[in-house]
Amino acid sequence: MAAVVLLVPLLAYAIARTGGEDDQPAAPRPTQPAPTEPAVPSPTTAPTEPPAAVPDGRIPMSVLRNATVFIPAWPSDAFVIGPSGWVRFTNGQNTPANGDPLHLTEAAYGDVDHDGAQETVVSVFAGYEGGSWQLLALDRDANGKIMTIGRVVATTGQIKRIGDFSVTQAGYVRVRVADFLVCCGEDGTLPQWQTRSYAWRSGKFVLVAGPSTFPPNPRVTDLAVSAAALVLGPAVDGVRHGTLRVTVTVRKVVRPDHVALMFQMPADLIREGDGWTGERVEPQGGGIVWVHLDNMYAPAVGASRTYAFNLGRTGTASQEGSLAVTVAGRTDANKAMADVHADDNAVTVAIRTTA
Repeated sequence: MAAVVLLVPLLAYAIARTGGEDDQPAAPRPTQPAPTEPAVPSPTTAPTEPPAAVPDGRIPMSVLRNATVFIPAWPSDAFVIGPSGWVRFTNGQNTPANGDPLHLTEAAYGDVDHDGAQETVVSVFAGYEGGSWQLLALDRDANGKIMTIGRVVATTGQIKRIGDFSVTQAGYVRVRVADFLVCCGEDGTLPQWQTRSYAWRSGKFVLVAGPSTFPPNPRVTDLAVSAAALVLGPAVDGVRHGTLRVTVTVRKVVRPDHVALMFQMPADLIREGDGWTGERVEPQGGGIVWVHLDNMYAPAVGASRTYAFNLGRTGTASQEGSLAVTVAGRTDANKAMADVHADDNAVTVAIRTTA
């Protein structure tokens, strides 16, 4: 191949020297002065305007706390639905006439949209102790007005809490998110935390690093409790007797090692039989006691289990009333479990007597 490459220019050179394949001498030409190209004026470069300066999107918290910011609509499953649209903040807070307050809590800075200038990522919180979060990216337009580029992430779906965040040199927004919202003195070790990174892609923020889902939380369950009325039968030797049947259901996800039941009931009820083994009694006052049972074997996920408790009451006259039963899950280390739907963890039971 090297020989072929060398042969091509040699052959061209030979043809130019001989005048072609006929190998005839070239005819003599009259001597003429070499032509000269006409003078061409140098091209004139059109004046160009300097590129427009990229607005500086680094907005100090001292400015944001008293600014008007566009808040996107809150997800429909957010714990608290806060104000949205253009919201005016005063000292970092907006308090609507009806509803929970909105707070600007903290900010981080970096070039998230890769325009060569920094933007502002700010955390917006709606609520009091428990609430909802949105993480927003802000910039300024050409006139210096604060505008919202987009929402990085919000509390929706599995994400129930947004924690610390930062902007990396590559412009990624790195965020700590959790699967459980701790509120009102609850155990702070209940949530599972993950670090996820989001990047600006095609006009929105997308997850680019970190997990996309949470595994089942071993400290979170979903229990429900139900019970029929307690019916106390005819008096025998001055005591009426009855059986309270309490049904506990593990709806989904995680089965507790065991369940704890708490009874809030009239102090004149007599606990009978062996169903009350391991009870712990606390007077509440007003003729009411709390009775705690912490060792009830839990049903499987998707199943129910009914526990029977014998009770009596002295006297022959009919006495009505009620008691309440609350259920909670426990781990094998007897740590309290949270419940994702606590509104069905308690039931009020009517007390009735027969003739």
